Amino acid sequence: MKPYISIVTATYNSVLLLQRCIDSVANQTFKAVEHIMIDGASTDGTVEIIKENEGKIAYWVSEPDKGIYNAWNKAIPHIRGEWVLFLGSDDCLVDEKVLENVLPFLREAYPKHGLVYGILLVSRRGTEETLFSVGEPWANLKGKYSRANIQLPPHPATFQHRSLFNGTQTFDETLKIAGDSKFITQEVIKRDPLFAPVEVTRFSIGGLSWGPGSGERLSWKEERRISREFGLKIPFLKCYLNYAKAVIKEVLRGLIGDRWINLLYNFFYVHK
Repeated sequence: MKPYISIVTATYNSVLLLQRCIDSVANQTFKAVEHIMIDGASTDGTVEIIKENEGKIAYWVSEPDKGIYNAWNKAIPHIRGEWVLFLGSDDCLVDEKVLENVLPFLREAYPKHGLVYGILLVSRRGTEETLFSVGEPWANLKGKYSRANIQLPPHPATFQHRSLFNGTQTFDETLKIAGDSKFITQEVIKRDPLFAPVEVTRFSIGGLSWGPGSGERLSWKEERRISREFGLKIPFLKCYLNYAKAVIKEVLRGLIGDRWINLLYNFFYVHK
């Protein structure tokens, strides 16, 4: 059966939660799906887990890479589906009916829409407890701003049409955190994405771009670079207030450490 949806997972020393990720794809009720895994030469048992699950994986390779965007770019030539979702190795699809539920939106989307996005559930790493969710109709997001860029759909819950991977729109490997933001930005400034009111991905806090205080200034700088590259006008005061917040978060992280930053971060989102 030719896959209609391709799911790409980049791994590096991901032994703790990788099996959950694999099973969440393999257990989908919609079966026209392929799972592609690009491993960065892991040494912690990740490769052994991949080998144990070879029957659930359409293609995999383990070799050194230059980061997550390099790994994703390596996967692109192996994609056979019409729609592509990039799923983190610490993350998982919310339940076994995710793809079945999002399918009607995918089938009606292209060519009017090149992106279809759903709802991202953000959790403490390895838990099923939802701290908060991200994802709402595009009418609520269009024309608004984030750190230093326009507001975007949540990439871990966004399906991208295969036509976007045409040899020129690959992920920018000079970016460390915001390569996915750049990829989505260059699409949403051309045509609106389609919102599917479906809970798609359970995302684990603790990654490079989501850890509280971790990489805040780098994320701001990369988003600022993206907005300038595409000629987007971001309100000056909002932009630089967000930079000040990023600096404060990193200073706090240095003063009180990751554990207390995480506790404060989780408390804020649980009790807001």
